[in-house]
Amino acid sequence: MRGLRVRRGRRLMALAMAALVAFVAIRFYEVNRTPSPYRVELHGVGEPVRLEGAFAEYATENTEGLSFTVRSASPMSVNEYIERYARDGSLQDDPLDVSDYDAKTLAVLEIVIRNDKSLQDERGYLDSLGWSLIPDARKERWLRVDSELFNLSVPQLKGAFQLSVRPGTEYTVHVPFSAMVLNGFPAKNGTGHRAVLDAGTYAFIATNLPVRHVVQVSL
Repeated sequence: MRGLRVRRGRRLMALAMAALVAFVAIRFYEVNRTPSPYRVELHGVGEPVRLEGAFAEYATENTEGLSFTVRSASPMSVNEYIERYARDGSLQDDPLDVSDYDAKTLAVLEIVIRNDKSLQDERGYLDSLGWSLIPDARKERWLRVDSELFNLSVPQLKGAFQLSVRPGTEYTVHVPFSAMVLNGFPAKNGTGHRAVLDAGTYAFIATNLPVRHVVQVSL
C-alpha cells in the first residue's frame, strides 16, 4: 500500500508539472501573439523627433506640432551642473542626501524643443517628469530627471516641469538625469546618494504612447 501511495504521489506530481508546463506555454503563446500596445521608434543624437501626439504621461500633453532634438549627452557632476546652468537659487541642503557633488553622477542631455503649432494655439507641453534614461548594460537602474537641479536651470518651471514653448519658436534645456540609491540594506538612517554613472550606451525614453520615442545616446 505504501508503494502504491508513493507511485500515485509521483503520478500526481508529474501531472501537475505537465499542467504547469502547458500553462506556461499557453501564456507565452498568448503574450507573443498579442500585439504591443505601442510602437517603438529609435532615434539618434542630432535627429529631430516629431511627436505628433505621442506623450509621456497623459494625452492632454497635446504634442501635435511639437518636436525635440537631443544635441548632446554628457556625464557631469552636481557642482559642474550648478556652475554651468544654474540661474536661480542654490541646491538646498538635505541631510538624507550624502551624494558626492564632485563625482560624475549626472547624465545631462542638451535638448532643443520646437513648437510648430499655429500662433493662435498655445496648448501643448512636454512632461519632463515622465522621461527616463536607461543604461543598456544595467536596465534595472533607471535614471529620472533630477528635478531639484533642473529647476535651478529653468526657474520658470516653478516645480511644474511641463515644458512649453511659444508657437513658432524653440528653446534649449539642459536636463540632468540621476539615479538615487539607498545606502545599505536596510538603508542607514534613511540616507541615499546619486549613483556614479557607468560609461556606455543609454536609451532616453521621451514618450510612451501611442508611440514610444527612444533616443540612443552614449556617455
